[in-house]
Amino acid sequence: MNQLNFALSRLFNLGGRRVQPGIELHNALNASTIHTTVTRYGPAWEQVRGVLGPRLIKVAVQVDF
Repeated sequence: MNQLNFALSRLFNLGGRRVQPGIELHNALNASTIHTTVTRYGPAWEQVRGVLGPRLIKVAVQVDF
């Protein structure tokens, strides 16, 4: 099971304040990898119970003063 994540941020000094904007991208390739299946033999055998989470984007700004 593989998941590709990216994170970018940059630090700016503005008049004695530090501003750090950033962006994170989780599951960038949007792989729907199966990680859980039903292993008991019966009518629900090998049904998918869990997949890798969806693509997620997080935007943030940190200000230090």
